[in-house]
Amino acid sequence: PEAGEQDWEWGVADADRIATYLDLYPTISAEEQACLMEVLVQAIADLGHPEQRLPDEWEAVAALLRAQPRLHADSIDYWSGFESPHEWSFVGAGMRALRAPTDG
Repeated sequence: PEAGEQDWEWGVADADRIATYLDLYPTISAEEQACLMEVLVQAIADLGHPEQRLPDEWEAVAALLRAQPRLHADSIDYWSGFESPHEWSFVGAGMRALRAPTDG
């Protein structure tokens, strides 16, 4: 990233490299995994299916999110779109499905 660049992890995401990102994920620290998850989710969003459905690659990303929900809580909350709807509503729907149902 350039000095002072904001949201660089979204800018560097490359949908053609999702498999590479997934291979790298288990080999890096938790802090790096949190950052790489932002890259992964942006790459999924960049695939942009015309039917607004999640691409096949989503299942591998969702499995990582489910395995470490505390690490990725901020990402899940942001991409869920509760604060503001996003143009990638299909990703938001996938993220909302990951959220644990509340009791009561």
